[in-house]
Amino acid sequence: MESPIIVRMILLKTAMALLLVSSPVAAQEIELVKEVCGKTSVRYDDCTEALYDFQTVTTKDLRALTMLTLNLAMANSSEAMGFVSGMVENSPPAMKPVLDSCFGFLYGSYFSFHSAILDINMGGKSTAASLITNALAGPADCRTAMELAKVSIPAVQTRCNNVEFFGKISYTATSMLTKTGS
Repeated sequence: MESPIIVRMILLKTAMALLLVSSPVAAQEIELVKEVCGKTSVRYDDCTEALYDFQTVTTKDLRALTMLTLNLAMANSSEAMGFVSGMVENSPPAMKPVLDSCFGFLYGSYFSFHSAILDINMGGKSTAASLITNALAGPADCRTAMELAKVSIPAVQTRCNNVEFFGKISYTATSMLTKTGS
């Protein structure tokens, strides 16, 4: 059974969503999220659900939505790095090399997302999409390292999926931003 706090949060979120959806500005923001989610390679419903909470706060235009998705990707990379780092300390010696590799790959993802943000902030945008492509290699390389070591770590796998999920959305938003010249 859900705790009373969670139930209240769900009800509050639903009430806020109904209020926000009724405004004309919110409708434009929702359309922008729908457009990005319709073009990305992740499931549409998962994408819109992930971005729903942020729509009225920071998705006033494509650039703001792009920055939001990049920050979410970077935050998930950071969280994954912290998780893997914590596992390294408490794991058997045989698993440490794989976890060290995963940490390095996820750090590379974090750095690439950060560099893409800097590229967009500087007005260049020319390398942002390729930086995100590099960032997406981190979770894939971590999975490969686990496969080669014949190790399965579901919690690390989940975090890699999260980084990849937001990375794919940010790639789509960045590509759209680059095409518009905004």
